[in-house]
Amino acid sequence: MRSPTRGHKFLITRLPPFATHFYEPVLHWIAGNAPELMPLFDLRPVPFDIPAFHSYGVHIPWLQDPVQYYNLPAYQASCRLSDQCDALGIPIINRVENLTNAGKVLGSRRIREAGFRTPRMALVENEEKFRDTLLGFEPPFFIREDWSHNSQFFLVETVAQAKDIPFDQFKRPTVCEFIDTRAEDGYYHRFRCFVAGDLCIPQGVLTCTLWKVKAKGRVSNVETREADLAYATAPEPHADRFLRAAKNLDLQWMAFDYAEDQETGEVIVWECNPYPNLDSSVGDRAYRSFVVDRIIASMIRLYMTTAGLKVPGKIEYIALGD
Repeated sequence: MRSPTRGHKFLITRLPPFATHFYEPVLHWIAGNAPELMPLFDLRPVPFDIPAFHSYGVHIPWLQDPVQYYNLPAYQASCRLSDQCDALGIPIINRVENLTNAGKVLGSRRIREAGFRTPRMALVENEEKFRDTLLGFEPPFFIREDWSHNSQFFLVETVAQAKDIPFDQFKRPTVCEFIDTRAEDGYYHRFRCFVAGDLCIPQGVLTCTLWKVKAKGRVSNVETREADLAYATAPEPHADRFLRAAKNLDLQWMAFDYAEDQETGEVIVWECNPYPNLDSSVGDRAYRSFVVDRIIASMIRLYMTTAGLKVPGKIEYIALGD
């Protein structure tokens, strides 16, 4: 059989019905801002096999990490697709086999190797051993999933509370050091930046009344808006270390969440997310639509450079924040 000719299309795999349309805003953005690039996007469901004569220059799984956590057959099919890409010389962005690198325990270690402080973490493999020793942790600490970004948190503030942890509600329970990063203003501030290949882009800072920083406890006023904009419009101050962390994780596209220790000034990286939400400009945060533009442009730039394509000037301009 004649060797297939390498093309430049983006082979993007999704897994219906699991978050199939999570990155639909990317397609809408391209349709409105760079419609000439739409033919490059070829979206396919998992499982998928590359045909003998293909036109793919890069493969990008649009799959929640890690795939084996929620669908083992889809993971196995994705691994077979990775093997096909390797045999055909098609590069992969965020290959599924590497997504567990962003798990809490392994990810914290690899991020720490880039020079950041990360919370101490340990996988609870034996409940009895944990209850007897707490694995060397002292309250306060919390329990969360190792391989999930949206799981519940169980805060343990006393030794007695450790006896009541509902381990049956977790698949891979992980004990995590609690680090209090509450600032002098009484709030918690979570910074988020994106890595897209060789770019590190500040997304914004979320100010919250809760230690578990989520939109539910978000504080919205003039001061928080100005702080958000100040961070998003300046270069990411820790870009070099985040780029090193991405290399350690063997991932090319991700977001990092971090805070600052109010006493030492240390940067504390909470976690990495290889399938991060992009839409941070809804409702009263519509003022930050330019940040979403830059992040999506950086994503397209990564896809194009990996596929060996020349990046259009307008995409490069937006991605670089010029």
